[in-house]
Amino acid sequence: MRKLRNFTAFCLGFLALASAGFAVAQGSAPAPKDAPAPSVYGMTKAFDSAAKFVPVNDWKGNNDLQKEFVQDFIGLGKEANKLPKSMLDAVASDDVKVVNNFLKKHGLTIQLQPFGTGGFGAAAVLSVEAQWWAETTEITGVDGKKYPGVKRAGVEFFKMPGHLEPVVRIYESASFNVYVTAWDGEDEGFNAVRMAQELTPGKTAKVYPKNYERIRMPMVDMDRTSELNWLKGMSDSNGHHVQQAVAQTRLKLDDKGFSVKEGFAFGGLGAARRVPTTYDLNKPFLLWVEVDGLTYPFFAVKVDTKYWKNPSGQAAK
Repeated sequence: MRKLRNFTAFCLGFLALASAGFAVAQGSAPAPKDAPAPSVYGMTKAFDSAAKFVPVNDWKGNNDLQKEFVQDFIGLGKEANKLPKSMLDAVASDDVKVVNNFLKKHGLTIQLQPFGTGGFGAAAVLSVEAQWWAETTEITGVDGKKYPGVKRAGVEFFKMPGHLEPVVRIYESASFNVYVTAWDGEDEGFNAVRMAQELTPGKTAKVYPKNYERIRMPMVDMDRTSELNWLKGMSDSNGHHVQQAVAQTRLKLDDKGFSVKEGFAFGGLGAARRVPTTYDLNKPFLLWVEVDGLTYPFFAVKVDTKYWKNPSGQAAK
């Protein structure tokens, strides 16, 4: 389905630095994890909307994640701008009330702090939802606990190189697909979208060799907010810099369907402006949305057991 298939697959992983000068003293606290990035298209759309304050190509990264964003994602504006406003909307202003009211209008609770003199900000909100029918059930996680779940037939199972678990397409439409797969990797920075891109089946993807016919998986009721401290300090040559950055991810999945709403906002400042036929997805998992024509997954999120809840029929309106 995807038109852009010739991009090199990215490898995930972390290197342990054991050489002199990088060793962690025994008993010292571990370094804090970097908050997971929201949709790269939401971030791109926000920075693209703020181009009247700082041209997109002027931003420079000052740490590894900032450099990764600038090098691989911030230039995806052309793809992001092809999406309908109902799927991806954005605003930019030097008035914090304009940005915050935009977020409120979309039903989100994240807000930016006042910008200060010479400040500006931008926000983007992505929305995806689908209706389906599924049987309500219960699933036992690998932790031994029972969670509310759904059982859905008519799904497709794929085998992806280097990944032991099946990749399951749980929803298919003319404009987007939704996939899930068991994944308990480190949920930091751009790890989720990198893994989702690597595991998205192409037209020649192999069918998973086991005879699964349906999937049983947990219901989801996620509302996660985070401060993207790793984005702070990203700057341009004229003294503009990112002063604050926040994100909110809402994901609901039940027997009636699923819905995603995610917001990203940043504020800038500157000197100037056979086996069983049912597959149990009972581990933390990765869920992502693939939109035709986009290089990267439109949305990707890791769903831990703390979000395995019944959204009480609110997943699809």
